[in-house]
Amino acid sequence: MERNGCFFQLAYNPTLPAYFVFLFETAQTALTGADVYYWFIAGFGDLNRLRNSNFSAIDSPTIDAFISLIVQGFFCYRIWTLNKRMWWLCLIIAIVRTVRFLSALFVSYTLLSRSFPWHRRSGQHGVASKLVTPNYR
Repeated sequence: MERNGCFFQLAYNPTLPAYFVFLFETAQTALTGADVYYWFIAGFGDLNRLRNSNFSAIDSPTIDAFISLIVQGFFCYRIWTLNKRMWWLCLIIAIVRTVRFLSALFVSYTLLSRSFPWHRRSGQHGVASKLVTPNYR
């Protein structure tokens, strides 16, 4: 690392992950707004609209998984660059973030497979259907 003025120059641009996080957060906000419009404005008074999860299966677990992967990876990199003797801590963080990312993708796949129309023939509906429709067996 070279010292330029009062700031260190890193080998890569540390603002690049921040731009990706900003783009993912913007996409998540737009998808959440589309869900709110679909459920509460376009479907006002229609309880059947709440059974369709629309974009919530994408914007909550999937985009959060990518955001946490980027942020935790950046912090792992910063810990390693500040103190190279803490490589074991970076390894633990990398393992935990990878397991969390894969489990979030599994949850996303499960939610997406339940919320799209080809699974509705079998009687499964969106995520909110279990909250809206009582189970009378």
